[in-house]
Order: sequence, then C-alpha cells, then structure tokens
Amino acid sequence: MRAHLAAAIGGRGGVVVVSGDAGIGKSALVESIIGEAEGQRVRVLTGRAWEFADAPAYFPIRSGLRALGVTLAVPAASDADAFGLWEELLEALARACDRSPILWVLEDLHAADAQTIELLAFLAQPLRAMAALVVATVRTGDARAAGPVLSRLTRLLRDGSTIALGPLCEADVVALAASVAGRELPSSTAPVWMARTGGNPLFVVECARAVRSGRSLERALPETVVEVVVERLRALPSATRGWLEQGAIVGRDFTAATVARAAERMPSVVIDGLLPALRAGLLEEHAPGRFRFAHALVRDAIEEAMPADARRACHARTADALGELGDATEVLVERARHAIAGLGVTPDDAAEAIVLRAVAALESEGARDRAFSLWRRWIDTRGAKLDAALLLEAARLASAAGNYGEAERMAESAGAMARAANDPVRAAMAALARGASPLPGVVNAAHVRALEDAIESLDAEKEPRLARLLRARLAAAMQPAADPGIPVAIAREAIVGARATGDPSHLREVLVLAGSALMTFVDAVETHALAGELLSSSLAANDSPRALRAFSRLVVGHLELGDFAAFDADADRMMAHTRAVGHPSLTWRPLIVASMRALARGQFEDSERFVTEVEQSAALVDDPALSVSLQAHKMYRMFAIDDEGAIRAALATVAPKLFAFAGDLGTLAIQTMFALRLEDREGAAAALPGLAHFARVLPVDSPSLGIVGEAVALAGSNEDRASWLGRLLPFVGREITTAPIPYTYEGPIARAVGLLEASLGRLDAADARLEAARATCRAQRFTPWVARLSLERGRVALAAGRGNEARTLFDEAASTARELGMRGIEAKARAAMGGGARVPVPAPATDPESILLTREGEVWRVAWAARVVRVRDSRGVQLLAKLVASRGERIHALVLAGDGEVALPETDAGEAVDRRAVAAYRARLAMIDDEIASTESGTDARRADRLRRERGMLVEEIARAIGLGGRLRKVGSATERARIAVTRRLKDAVARIAELDEDLGRHLRAEVRTGTYCSYGG
Repeated sequence: MRAHLAAAIGGRGGVVVVSGDAGIGKSALVESIIGEAEGQRVRVLTGRAWEFADAPAYFPIRSGLRALGVTLAVPAASDADAFGLWEELLEALARACDRSPILWVLEDLHAADAQTIELLAFLAQPLRAMAALVVATVRTGDARAAGPVLSRLTRLLRDGSTIALGPLCEADVVALAASVAGRELPSSTAPVWMARTGGNPLFVVECARAVRSGRSLERALPETVVEVVVERLRALPSATRGWLEQGAIVGRDFTAATVARAAERMPSVVIDGLLPALRAGLLEEHAPGRFRFAHALVRDAIEEAMPADARRACHARTADALGELGDATEVLVERARHAIAGLGVTPDDAAEAIVLRAVAALESEGARDRAFSLWRRWIDTRGAKLDAALLLEAARLASAAGNYGEAERMAESAGAMARAANDPVRAAMAALARGASPLPGVVNAAHVRALEDAIESLDAEKEPRLARLLRARLAAAMQPAADPGIPVAIAREAIVGARATGDPSHLREVLVLAGSALMTFVDAVETHALAGELLSSSLAANDSPRALRAFSRLVVGHLELGDFAAFDADADRMMAHTRAVGHPSLTWRPLIVASMRALARGQFEDSERFVTEVEQSAALVDDPALSVSLQAHKMYRMFAIDDEGAIRAALATVAPKLFAFAGDLGTLAIQTMFALRLEDREGAAAALPGLAHFARVLPVDSPSLGIVGEAVALAGSNEDRASWLGRLLPFVGREITTAPIPYTYEGPIARAVGLLEASLGRLDAADARLEAARATCRAQRFTPWVARLSLERGRVALAAGRGNEARTLFDEAASTARELGMRGIEAKARAAMGGGARVPVPAPATDPESILLTREGEVWRVAWAARVVRVRDSRGVQLLAKLVASRGERIHALVLAGDGEVALPETDAGEAVDRRAVAAYRARLAMIDDEIASTESGTDARRADRLRRERGMLVEEIARAIGLGGRLRKVGSATERARIAVTRRLKDAVARIAELDEDLGRHLRAEVRTGTYCSYGG
C-alpha cells in the first residue's frame, strides 16, 4: 500500500481494491495508510457505501464530490448525463492533483450502487497519469457482490490493483492475541487459537478481550463471532440489550430518534440506555444522538442472536416508524427492506404495497438497477407464493435496467410457470417479454417456438391486442428468414390491426416490434414512413424509449433516400433528445448513428468520442444487441478510416469473433466488406455465390444491394455486371448504409453503378456517373468519399488515356486522404500517379520502445536508437513526454489538459472559430487552389509544396470549426476543448521534431494517437 501511495504522490496513481472477509483488517489497513498519507501532506477524501439499504446513486462518493467542487444533480442524480458527471469529476481531480496528491478511501464497495462502481472503473485508467490514489475495500463472500455487481467489480479489478488480505499466520495470531490480552500466551495454545479463530483478526481480538477479562480460553473462545458478541452483551443491562437489538435492526449506523420512534419512547431514554454499550466498546457516538456499531460483524452478531420472532417484530416496528418520515426515496427503500424482513408480522399485502412504492420511486429517479434488485429481493421471499405475475414484473424491471440476460431468464421461468398453471395469457406475456434485445441478424429458434406456441394457445378473440403483439414480435424474431416475405406479411398485418384499434400506445408497441421485421427487407420508403409515424406518436406521448428507436430508424431512412437536409436536421434533434434522456440502455443506438454521420464527414475524432460513449454504455448494461452492433461498427469504422494495417490485423483477429454469432448473412457481409476495402478480387469472388442467394430475397431497392453491385464490379462476370447494372440503375438517387447493425454510410448507389459501368468498359458513362456521385459527396461534405471517388475517377481517366486528368484526380485523392489520415487511399493514389505498384504505408524504422525524452533546462533531448535531437520546451513536448513515458496506455484528454495551467470549466465557450475567419479561410483556400492549378509541374516545386502545406493547415482549421450538421462547432464540453487543445499541441510538437529528423517525425506520426483518449505506441 505504501508503494501505491508513493507512486501516486509521484504522479502514477490508480485504483487499489483491498479485499477480504469481514473482520480481516481492511479498515485497519486503510486507516493506517490514511495516517501515513496525512503525514506526507496528501489530501484525504473518504466515503462509505450504505450496507443495509439501497442508497441513492453515487452515495459513497457524494462527500468526495462535494470536496472536489463537483455538483451532483438532485433529486434524480441518475437521470443526469452520467458521462458528463464522470468527465467533470475527472477534470476536478486533475485540477486538484495540481495542488496536492489525493488519497480517496471508499469502504464497503461490495454494497455500492452500480453507478459508483462504473465511475471507478472509468477512472481506473486515467488515474494512472495523475497524482491520485483511490482505495476501496470489498468484503469477499458478501451476497451483494454477485451477479451484475460481481461483473462490474470484476471490470474494476481488471483495470486496478488488488491487495487481498488473508488470515493471519499462527505466529501473528498469537502475537495479536497476546497484545490485546495484555500478557504472554503459552506457545502450546497457538494451535487452539488458530483453529478457533481461523486467523481472522476480529475473532482473535474478541477472544483475546474475553481472556483478558478472566475467562479461560476454552470457555471464552466462541465458535463464531456471534457467540463472542453475545458473551459481551450478557454483561449489559437488559434495557441496553433491547436498544442495541433495535439499533442493529435499523443498521450499522442509526439514530436515537429512529430507535425511539420504533419503540414509541423518547430519544433521551434511548441515549441514556445506550451508555453502557458505549463504555463496552460496542458502539461509537460520532455525533450527538448518532451511533455506529464498532464493527459490522458486531451488528450482524446482535441481529443473528435475536430470536426469529423478536427480529421480525423489530423490523415490522421499524417499517411502521419510517412511514412517518414521508415519501423520500431513501426512506421508502429503507422501509421496504424492513417490511420484507418483518414478514409474518407485517402482512404480505401491506409489505408488497410498500415494496411497490419503493420500486416506483427508484424507477422515477432512474435507479433502475436498484429497483430491480429490490423487487428481486421481494420475490425471493415468496417461495410457494411466487407466481408468473411477480416474475413478469421482475423481467420488466430487469429489461428496463439493461440486464437483458436476467430479463430473459425471468421471462422464461414465468412462461414455464404460466404453462404449468394453464394460464395462456401470462404464458403469452412471458413469450413477449423474452428477446427484449435480440442479437441482430440472428434467429433464436427457441424464442420463435415459444412465440408460436403462445399464439397457438391464446384465444385471439378474447385477447386481440396481446395476440397482435405476439405476431409482431414473432415477425421480428424470424428475420432474417429464408423467405423474408413471410415475416414481412405478418408484420404488415399487425400494423394494420393496431391502427384499426385507434389506440396510439398499442400502435407504438406494434410499430417498434414489427418495424424490426421490415427494416432491410421492404422498400425503404415504407420503413421510412413507419419510422416517422412512430416518432410523431412517441414524442406526443413523451415516450422517450420508443422515440429514440424511431429517431435512429428515421435518420438512416433520410440518408438512404438521399434527403440530406432532413438527415442533418433530425440527426441534430436525435442527439438533443439522447442527451436529455441519458440512460445508456436507450441512447446507444443514437450514439452509433451519430458516429456514422461523423465518419461519413471525415470527423474521425468526433466518431471516436461517440464510440467511447457507447463503450461506456456497454459497461453499464447487459445488452447483446449493443455488444454486437458496437463490435461491428468499430470494424466498419476501420473501413471508413481506411487504415489498411488495422484492417488486415482485424481480418485475422476481430472478424472471427464476430463470425461466431453474426449469422450467415452477417458473416457474408463482413467478408465482403473486407474484400472490397482491401480490393481483394479473390475474396470478393468467393463471396459472390452467397451474395447472389441473399440478393434474390431482398427488395429491389435494398441499400445492401449497392454493396453487392460493388463486389460484382470487382470480381463478377460481364453477364452478372450487366444484370446488376440494370437492377441498380433505377435507384441512382439513393444512398447505401449498413443499418441496422454496423451503422455506417457506404456511398451513393451512383458510385456502385459507375463502378459496374467501368468494369464493362463503358468508361465515359462511368466517368460521368462517378463524377455525379463525387459532386453529391462534396456537397454533403462526405470528404472521405470525395477522396475515394477521386481515386476511382482517376483510374477511369487513366484507362481512357486521359493521363493529365488522371494525375490531377490522383493528386486530389492523395491530398484529401492525407488531410484525413486515410493511409490506404493516399498510398493507392500516389502509386497510381507514379504508374507503378501500390506503395505500402511506411513502418517505423526502429523499435518504438527505444525513444526517450529527457528535459535539459529549456530544451528536451529526444533520443531514438542512435539518433539524438534537441527541441525547445513547449506544452506539446511536455505532453508528448508524458505519453512516451506511459507507452501503450490510453490517457484521457481531460487528464492531459488538466495536468497544466489551464482549467476547463464545463460551459459553452462559443464558436471554435469566428464566422468571418471561416469565410476568410475559405476564400484563401480557393485562391490557393487556383495558384496550385496554375503552377506548371516542376517549374516551382518549392512554391507548390509551400502552397499545399498552407492548404492543409487551412483545411484542418475549417474542419475544426465546422461541427456536426455543418454548423460552426461550439466549444461546449470540457472533453471537446481538451481534445482540441491537446491534439493541436501534440501535432505541433511532432512537426517541430520532424523538421529536425524526418524519420523520427514519421515514426511519431505513426505512433502517437490523439482524440478523446491519447496514446503512444501499443
């Protein structure tokens, strides 16, 4: 622990989890390190999870947040933008660490809420570059550290460090016992001490205290700590024992007022009655009238020693007493805990009513995981009284909390129970509850059978709405079907029936389910219209979950139909709604769509920010659809960025993992995209038979067919090319996307048509078609596609014998690709200009690990292999040195930006660049383009090169200024401003080093990654 503290003081912090059984010494260890830290002028923050109830979100860290100046929204903290809070805390920590190192101790993390644990998991990596150490204690074997909590703790442990405390050895047990007992112990008793205590320090201390009071070891040493505590309790007055028992029922921390209210006595009577327990060391009074048991096991032992009837009666009295304190969520939840524990005294119906109120309060505050946990605790008490209705409510709550695996299991159990009870209605509801977030593109045969059985058993005339929902769900579950027309017909029938009811709520449910069956498999105009209908109805009803599903469908539909103005407008509306809702289980699809738009426009760093948010969502919810879509999107993102090295590596490592659950259609689509982006003719040819099969069952205007047309152009026969040309020509005004799984834009249909015409030797027609596609992409600022289409037009011009035109196009492709960092396009274009083979992207000339930056006063010594250069000190060089020292680690931009002189308040700082400046930049850009065009090749190479460098800087500045939707970018969030500042400084530092050593500069450009997270190497 001292080593971790020393590292943190030196700027290399982290998260340390101290784990072990109750009484093993976790608190003693952290108290010792707190004392040492304070002696080294380290700022200490503390917090503790509430072990005996479902506390509000972020309860253990609230005092620390206040100390750091971070405001937590109230009362519905979990409704706030979680990621915004995390970034604000990260920023505050970075600022605070500049003043002094920080030690933040959080005890009993096994009882913490999910939001707290996920926040710590988020902090684990950034803390490695900060002078801050977070120490958390976790009780092993605690029932609360299971299921979702265990998975979250596991993620935290993966990125942090662990100190696992085990039992004391025999010699230490004897030494501790002798110290507490105040006398030497015979060595012959050591095995007995060890056997009786198991090496648990608490047990040793309690037994040693008994020995010190005059009892023999055999009499005084209990089998369990319960017996130790009970032995001490016997010496207390009976009234004191009664108050201790009632206090133990309330929790480890309790107030005299609460205990008095439950017993219908005055608080002063309770305080007087507890004085003997204070003197005996069983209690601590940390404020007037506020008590805490000396150890959690003391409280546990007192409750365990109580007769069962007395224990239930105390819980029931406490539940009644808390009813007088109002309807605050924490009061309702605590009352529900006591009502559950008081069953037998508290009537079942009264207890269930209390639990339902607490669950509703938690849901209203967005604490859906706590609501599900509380309801599960209730149904665990039902035993023989457990029925399908209780399990269905549990499935609903689990689904709302993003625990889709748990929801599936609950719904499956509810279905089995309903079928056994011959209850077709609840069996149907259970079938409907299953598959709330199915794997996209994969048919779950068991779920399909369950839906079909439910439909067959249900009396549709008595339950027409339920029957309609079942059929809509069945249609979605069947896709992709061998004959997609069958589920399409079922879905359409369900929608028509829902409209006829005149019930907007029912229609929304059907549109969500049936719409999933129609996407990709019917005319885009139809799905687009249904998405618009769903959105209008959802917004009118303030139904955010369905509104976000509708938004993601509608925005993609706008793009596919070529309505770019509507695409931008509704994409902006969608993002505003996403930020307002905030819950990860609802917002990940809109965030992936936002990344799709950013990729199409070459805003790769914006895309990275959105992907990072989706990754954080994936850590918060158990959603198989999220996991598959995220992995697929990240893979297709590589295609968009055009990093061939990463693409080839992914083909060998990432792609096989997706193939395992992507289904036949998904696997074929991924294989095809690899072949196309690597221009692998053999790979495309191998995919063509499978593509032909799926193409036969897709609608004639499916966006996916444009990708098939591109594959046919690359590797098909002339007969196939002519056939596909005829099939795609009617849809030249449409655009290609990969929704509803990877969510990427893949260019205009006109591009696929142009490639087919070129492959058939119709070069003039191909050139006109590709130029029209390029003009569309240029108008919409789809810059990566302008670069790709410039390359493809250049190839057509070269084949047609128009060499000068081809060179101009290749130069534009290379220049645009270089500005965007699209290495594959740039290499292909430069190779084409030279008329030779493709030129691979240069690799680093030497081992990246050999680089070393050392400060020498006002300059830095940069050593790389046998080379040494010296560069003047700057903020950028300092940041570069930090990245090199943390090779392979991803450091958040906020940490880098906060590790210096500038604070980053979370406000809108206005437009990134003044509007007049942007206009001036654009005017100068036009002049430069004219000058470059008028410069004769080779007559003034130096001037032309200088103009191109100036052009690149202007394009970068304009791109920095223009945000999503083409509007001037607002420097709104701390992350955005930190990303911009850090990226600019790092690029400046690398450029200065490159002026001194071109090879070293090339190496740094290849190894330094900038964005929301920055890294060097790895």
